[in-house]
Amino acid sequence: MGKRVEFNVGRGIRVLLKKNGMTQGDLMRETGMERSYISRLASGRFNNIMLPTAMALARAFDISVEEFAAECLSVERPPERKPNQKRKTAGSRLA
Repeated sequence: MGKRVEFNVGRGIRVLLKKNGMTQGDLMRETGMERSYISRLASGRFNNIMLPTAMALARAFDISVEEFAAECLSVERPPERKPNQKRKTAGSRLA
């Protein structure tokens, strides 16, 4: 099975805030963005951002835009099933 790649701005911001010991308020001051906008970004409500926004966020974290984008990528591998393993259905019970 293939991997699922997801671009998640909120995840990237949360990870970078933690790595840098910053708060959303710190990020607001560094970028000049409104706190409510940063809060919506960090919560994952917005995943499509304009390049100038990504550049401002990257500058605030002192990283390149490419590094910022890499932090926003999450790669998930779906759980693998054994060949003979049956899927559990809503009606099945454990004995």
